Amino acid sequence: FNNLRGWPWHVHVFFTLGGYSMASPMNPTIQKKFSYFMARIGSMYPMYAVALTFGLFNLIIVCRPSTFRSDFHWEAQPDDLYLEDGSLAPLFCEGAPATPNSYWGSLFLTIFTYIFGLAITPFWPIAWWMGYYLWFSSMYYCCLACFPVTYNYFYDKTRKNMRLLLIWLIGLLVANAAICTGAWFVWKDMEDYGNYDEEGNPTVGVVQNIGVLSFYLFGPIWQIYFVIGVATAFLYDAHRPAEKHSARRWGWVADLITSMMIGMSIALVMQGVQPDDGEMHMRPDSANQKTDSASSNRLWDNISGRIFAPLTTLWIYALSTGQGFTAKMLRWKFLSKTLAPNAYNCFLFHQMVGQWYVAATRNGKMWNWWRYRKDFYWFSPAPCPVEWYEYFYVVGLVVGFSRLMTILEPIVSDKLSELKGIFVTAEENDEDTATILAELIEGMTGIEPLMEYTLGECGLASIGVPVLVNLLNKNFLTKERRFNITASDLVEAKTIGDMVEVVDAIKALAGDQGV
Repeated sequence: FNNLRGWPWHVHVFFTLGGYSMASPMNPTIQKKFSYFMARIGSMYPMYAVALTFGLFNLIIVCRPSTFRSDFHWEAQPDDLYLEDGSLAPLFCEGAPATPNSYWGSLFLTIFTYIFGLAITPFWPIAWWMGYYLWFSSMYYCCLACFPVTYNYFYDKTRKNMRLLLIWLIGLLVANAAICTGAWFVWKDMEDYGNYDEEGNPTVGVVQNIGVLSFYLFGPIWQIYFVIGVATAFLYDAHRPAEKHSARRWGWVADLITSMMIGMSIALVMQGVQPDDGEMHMRPDSANQKTDSASSNRLWDNISGRIFAPLTTLWIYALSTGQGFTAKMLRWKFLSKTLAPNAYNCFLFHQMVGQWYVAATRNGKMWNWWRYRKDFYWFSPAPCPVEWYEYFYVVGLVVGFSRLMTILEPIVSDKLSELKGIFVTAEENDEDTATILAELIEGMTGIEPLMEYTLGECGLASIGVPVLVNLLNKNFLTKERRFNITASDLVEAKTIGDMVEVVDAIKALAGDQGV
């Protein structure tokens, strides 16, 4: 199954789906762009901050002033895990590339980098890899930053214009192919079988390693998939294939692509373990042997998934009709209602839970970046060192822990609000309900609502109502009036104006009852 790492189609699909899902509601244009950006990040950041806290805790266990070494290396060393006599090597760490001789400099810059979500190019050289995959969050913040301008352009200039949307979509996919092809031919031939020569001096391998990693973590080459998702959403809105008589055909298209993806995955797995002197099929000559440059192999692993962007974009478009067996399976209640709400937290905490599991089951043998680093400099170490059957234990623990964090998230948010209240005292006033409600919605979504807007047009729909209810209760609760509104009270409200009437009625009732 390790061969599937050589075809990571799911990585770019994550960003395509992000752009598609954010644009699909076809909300009005975003007037307050920075407010929108902060509102979207604000909803994600609390659990990200918790993940950073756990990640820092795990990092400090391994990397302390007493375990720090000033001899920085770009690649794994023979004694990272075991010493020459076969005993377990002591815990150690090295500096970041930009501060190889400074423990405190590396630690401070790492904390700074991750707090502000900067673990991508050009900032990765100043930090340790505290979160192996938290660069996804950094990259997603980049996508959120460009979304308001991108969305407003497509909404104002291309909506319902299928010809222009197709031109944009095809152009973006061609640009993606050109970027992938160019990156491959630039870096693939800069091969070297190590980052240092016999005298310990850096070689061309370091340059290739830095180039490939910088390419991988460069924001614009992932943002392009996000914009592809936005363009696809507008094309779907213009075409509306689910409302046509031929809707069933889109189900066939989705199922056919699903079958192709499963078939490709099976073919990769069936190749088995690559021998030291053997070649792997479906790979170019510069990246099909273990003796090829490790950076070239990893570059191809990345690019081979991205070049399927036209197919995965069509797959998302076809699945959106809800037709076909694939769409039916994805609507399975266990997936969509039980597992899906935990997906974000699974991403955030899977590294930390894996580290805790290894430490608990291996007599304190910590899975960390330095002990298990790769033969080239990369954001992640070798995979979690467990037996195949333990995979199911670890996955179960990750999902269970993520579910727990999902339950605790509102409690954490409330405690943070209480903490804020210690320093900022809210003034009790009888401000207009419509004004307060508009401010709350704008704070949640970044969209400045009008009274005639529906919940969907404000980016709320049903999923944001429970949060809004909680905020309403906090804002209208006073010492003289015990205001209490529930989600069921708002079920009949179609517009923001309707919601204002419901809130005013409950305020009046609470006042009449003298509670």
